[in-house]
Amino acid sequence: FCITGELMAASMALAKAKSVLILTGFPCNMDYDQPQETDGPPGAVAIARACLQFGKQVTIATDDCNFGIVQAAVGVDDRDIQVVSFSAGDSWGDQEVESVRRLAEATDHIVAIEVINEGERERER
Repeated sequence: FCITGELMAASMALAKAKSVLILTGFPCNMDYDQPQETDGPPGAVAIARACLQFGKQVTIATDDCNFGIVQAAVGVDDRDIQVVSFSAGDSWGDQEVESVRRLAEATDHIVAIEVINEGERERER
């Protein structure tokens, strides 16, 4: 499903941003030692590197279980990309909520890559 002009609007908003927060992590293989899917974290790093080339401040936020894979994908050469992680949302307290609020307020643009949340239908139930 696509809305005409949506990609252009998102691209223009990203181009105007000075700081970008990229959200990634979709722990979908919970029976394995490495529960993450495989394309979101490297895709997040690719977008982060592109944003750096345009002079943007970049932070990648992910789940605790994905932190290692995202940090490895960033590598030692991209010290300008900050990587932060959070525990699963159902275990959050006031401190985690405040940390996420501060992170969101400190950025101009948020990009979510395969990050799921409760949909409209689930909230109505």
